[in-house]
Amino acid sequence: MLSIAHMYGVTVHFADLPGTLRGKYEATSNRIYLRRNLSNAQRISALAHELVHAQRNDHGPQSPEVEAHVNELAARLIITAQAFAEAETANGSDPLDLANALDVTPGIITSWQDHEVRCH
Repeated sequence: MLSIAHMYGVTVHFADLPGTLRGKYEATSNRIYLRRNLSNAQRISALAHELVHAQRNDHGPQSPEVEAHVNELAARLIITAQAFAEAETANGSDPLDLANALDVTPGIITSWQDHEVRCH
């Protein structure tokens, strides 16, 4: 993920973020801020989500619809179709089991599954 950030000229910083916010993209400075002390799964998932915001050049808070779309794109950025299929074969379709197998958050798994339902 950091190599993708570098490709886009985005720098990644760890910070104390307000509330339960795990990540934040600042378009004006082309920086991503991630909450300190995230688990690896949370860090990967939040970074992918914020990278999609960077790719889209989003400014400020987005609508729930945009956030849902960004989550789906983030899921696709992290997980290949083959990796998902292998994890599903080995672990079943429960989002928590798949998240543990793929080292992402359950929300990323749900976004992947939602995209699959809508597009196939």
